[in-house]
Parts: sequence; structure tokens; C-alpha cells
Amino acid sequence: MVSVFGVALLIPLLGPLVARADRGPEPTRDGAAARAVTDLVGDPAMKDLDLGVAVRCTADRALWGAHQADQKLSPASGAKLLSTAAVLETFALDHTFATVVRGQKVGAVVEDLTLVGGGDPASTAADLGRLADRLKELGVERVRGGVGVDLGRFAGSATPPAYDRKKTDAAYRPEVPSLGITFGALVVTVRPAKKVGDPVRVTTSLTAPSIVIDNRATTVAGKASDKLEVAVAAGAGGVTRVVVSGALGDKAQAIGLKKRVTDPARVAAEVFVQALSARKIKVEGGLRAGGSTAGRAVLTELARVESRPVADLVRETNTTSNNYMAETLFKQLGVDPATNSATWERAQSATTAALTRLGLEARAFEIVNGSGLYEGTKVSASAMTSLLAIESKDDAKAKAFRASLAVAGESGTLKNRLKSLKGKVRAKTGTLDDALSLSGYVPAARCLLAFSVLVNGDIGDRAPKVISGIDTFVTALAKL
Repeated sequence: MVSVFGVALLIPLLGPLVARADRGPEPTRDGAAARAVTDLVGDPAMKDLDLGVAVRCTADRALWGAHQADQKLSPASGAKLLSTAAVLETFALDHTFATVVRGQKVGAVVEDLTLVGGGDPASTAADLGRLADRLKELGVERVRGGVGVDLGRFAGSATPPAYDRKKTDAAYRPEVPSLGITFGALVVTVRPAKKVGDPVRVTTSLTAPSIVIDNRATTVAGKASDKLEVAVAAGAGGVTRVVVSGALGDKAQAIGLKKRVTDPARVAAEVFVQALSARKIKVEGGLRAGGSTAGRAVLTELARVESRPVADLVRETNTTSNNYMAETLFKQLGVDPATNSATWERAQSATTAALTRLGLEARAFEIVNGSGLYEGTKVSASAMTSLLAIESKDDAKAKAFRASLAVAGESGTLKNRLKSLKGKVRAKTGTLDDALSLSGYVPAARCLLAFSVLVNGDIGDRAPKVISGIDTFVTALAKL
């Protein structure tokens, strides 16, 4: 991180500055910044696309350059800047989310054992193993009546808002219940058999009864891999059916693909049952439909495992642009204190409230979901740079926000971008078929600049050229 990020900037937020779309880039206090905006607007790659641009000095919040800066556009994954800023505004940096096991223990036997999902965005199979270890330490030898799952922390659908606008089995479009592991996804690895004519070899990173492999693919002679197809289909009862078809050459390299699981909570619960069995805790009855039969209030907490602190979760969410983590944290904002249960609608309202408390005008953005996937959240470039300027202060939460951004040429989604500015630019990328964005910080000689570029429209095959134009723009800002 460049040293200017640590400078205290406590100047009050200035009033909104309007950028007039019909006049192109406005004359501003810094002619060089305005020229950089003009060059970006004139880039042939941007022709016929909706383009919003803003460059703001974080020291006094003045707008140095702008183009259609008040038009609300989709930032794609840049929306994570809004949702994670709201998370940091709402929760303490050291706040954690617990996954809990409850039940009625009598001697070495536990009845009504219930796994309670607490909405940990980064829960793993190892976490479930630690819960099983704790039960073993308590002397539990047998679970009577199976294992129930309590998903009451997150009410309603596990599908985030706007996710139903496009169907795909890709891992980036996960289901988000209050219990899940490995971000609601698995890796399917396909290798050729040793003998031509035999079925290919298929393995998955998670093994559970509800993950079923349907292998229809054959090993053929050669190195070809383009005839192989791997798809995930939802089966009855939450089954994740991995369908592998086509052919793979016997000299081809192994192929690994990340796919979403149909029911992350079911998979997690099954993995937990496996962890109990591995520790020689006998489970009678497998998984129970629903949660506890006795009710959560009368069950004793037997074990718990805490998530990583919010600051760490936000950093991973933004650096790697993890949709599962973004949506889980987003929904945590929607918890009703009276019921200890969250809804997507409450999350939308809570995020809007948190951002307005920080200093943004509610009319400058529309919150739909936490990740920015599909036609979701929208924001203006001016509002995005205002948020970045607000988060340039010297307090702990603002530092955590900045630390969550990918670093040019070094980390996350910027590891292979802006290499000439390696270590100098911190920013959040956004990438969809019809939306590209980059918003973050670039140090100039006279000021740490907050910038935001939002591009919407029929981008298609132009995406590499659009990204190149954005990177050229940021490089020009670094020379101011």
C-alpha cells in the first residue's frame, strides 16, 4: 500500500457535483485529468456504449474530471464496494459468525442433534470437523434420531436477488443458505482412462451422498479435450448431479471445472455426518428433514466454531471478487433483531441506510444484491468516487476497506493488470457480458485520486479493448 493511504483526511463531504452528459467532459480544476477523461470517452472501443467516469481528489472531495458521472450504471462486481462498505459500517471489525451444534445430551448419547447455520461466508469442511472434534471431546459416542439442520438465520429463498435472470451451473452463481462450505461450489476433475475405450475418470472436490456422478464420457485416442462436456443438474431432494459426457483424449491433460452445488446446506450437513462417523460417533438416522423437533430454545449448545473476523472476510470478498461471500455478508445486513433472521429485502434496506449514513445520497445508487451479478445493483461514477473518498480517512474501518481491494500487478483480480503501476493502484474490478468497471485509488503528485469507470452495453468481443482503454486511463491519472 502506498504511504498516502495512511494520511488522515477528515474534511467534510462536499455537496453533489453534477456532470452534464450532453456537454461531454466538464471543465474542472485539473485540465490534465479532464483530458484523460476526454481521451477515454474518445476511445473507439467505447463507441455506442454507456460510459460513466469520475475522478475525485480525496483530500478535498473535488471532482477533477467527469463524464456522465451521475448516470446510474451497473458496476458488475464493483457493487461489492457498496455492500462491503455497508458491512464494515454495520459490524465491528472483529465480529464473527458462528456455526453451532445443539442437542440434548444424556451421557454418551445426544438426541435431537441440530447443526445451526450462522451464515459464515467462508465455512469449510475443516470447520465441520472441528465441531465433530468438540463432540468427541465431550464424550459423545452416539447420535440418536439423526442430524437436523437449522437454516433459520436466513429466511426465504437461498437464491440472491437478480440471480434468476440467468441460468448457469457455474460456481460464480451460487445458492446462499445460512449453511454451506467451499462457497457453495465444488471442483469436477476429469482425467482420461489409461485404456482407450474406457470411461474417463471423474472426481469431485467434495464427496457426499447428494453429489452424484453420471459419467457418460469415453477415453479416445489423441490429445483432444474439446469434445468433453461437464454439466451440473439439480436432482430431486437437493441432489447435485454431475453429468460428464463426450470424449477425452488419452494423451489429454486433466480438466478441472468449478460448478455450483444444488443444495449447499445439504452437502454441508452430509459432510458433518461423515466427520462424526470418521470420529467413531455413530449416527442413527442420517439427516432429518428440517431442523430440531424440540425447538432451538430447549436445546443445549454443545459446540461452535467462529468465522474469521469481518475485516478478513471483506478483504477476501473484494480481492478475489467472491460472489458467495458477498451475498452471504449482504444478507447478514438484513437480520431482524427481533427474530434473529435475515431477508433479502431487509438487506437491501439496511445497505441503503448504511451507505447514506456514510454520506452517499440514496438517489445515486440502487441496491439489488451484494455481488452485482446480472442486472442488479446500480450506482453512478460520482457516487462511487464519493464513497472511495469517504473511505480514504485514517480510521480503522476505512483502512480495512482499502486493504480489501486488489493491488495492481500483485493480487486478486488485478494481479495481471496495470503491471506498470505495480503496487500503486488499489481497485475493484467488475466483469459481466454487458458491464465492465474499475473503481479505486491511484496516487497522483498532488493528491490521492479516487476514480471510477463504469461501462455498460453490448460489449461482447470488445471486452479486451475496453479493459485496455480503462487501464490506459488509470495509467494517465498516475502521471498527474
